[in-house]
Amino acid sequence: MPSWVGTTVHAFPSRVGAGMVDLLLRHERPRSGNVAWRELVAGLPAELDPVLDTEGTLQEYRQLDARVLLMYGGETDPMFVDCAEALHAVLPHSTVLRLPGLNHDSAQTYGKPETIAATLRLFFAP
Repeated sequence: MPSWVGTTVHAFPSRVGAGMVDLLLRHERPRSGNVAWRELVAGLPAELDPVLDTEGTLQEYRQLDARVLLMYGGETDPMFVDCAEALHAVLPHSTVLRLPGLNHDSAQTYGKPETIAATLRLFFAP
């Protein structure tokens, strides 16, 4: 979904914004091989609830003794950048990388998994 959609929806009162999202999801035509957003939205509670449960636990990550790679795209929402940087500040063995030209869902939505895959191969190489 283009980034302007979220900006536009937030510019309206929540009831109007919700109506716009509903309209968009009903009439969206996904590209060949992609799953429609309306199908993905159904899974959001199962994905977001565990994330919301981590609120206030940032300092607990100081105890993690594993090497951790944190990546974010240069075009991603600042929320993801802030999360990666906050984790990097507390994780004792972390590396944080900004991947230019990518956003949060570049691998899935924009078919650009190569940069991400190459970075992961380097990180996990013996």
